[in-house]
Amino acid sequence: MTDDSNAFSQTGAPRKVALRRSFILRALTFAFVAIASAAVHAVVAPRGGTVAALALALATCAALMLGWRCHERRQPAMLEIASSGIAAFDDAGRALLRGRIAGGAQWARWLLVLAVVPDSARRVMPLVLAADALPADIFRELAVRARHASH
Repeated sequence: MTDDSNAFSQTGAPRKVALRRSFILRALTFAFVAIASAAVHAVVAPRGGTVAALALALATCAALMLGWRCHERRQPAMLEIASSGIAAFDDAGRALLRGRIAGGAQWARWLLVLAVVPDSARRVMPLVLAADALPADIFRELAVRARHASH
């Protein structure tokens, strides 16, 4: 690993990392929406008929997709990683979260949840990062920092 690939340079200057939208999380979300809509259809069809079941299944699908879209807009688009902590920013560049990493949990090589203590609060905030949303070296470094964080 070269000095350029570290999340912060030897001087401690923060590095900005653009996040991609996770294909895996999107695929899982769409699968959930499809299963939930099919379940609504399966429950309503024997009691209310095919037309009512289809209408309620489509309404369920639309409501879940609207919720997913709102959730996607609130997700970070960029991380700023420094020796003292981490910051997350939305698409417009507004800070969503800024603080120190207090710990975390990692599920296999797919998902990392960082516990971030914001600078302005005592309450721990979660930052969920999918492995396919950021470069592999940054994902590994954040996982190591979460494991070695002082609580």
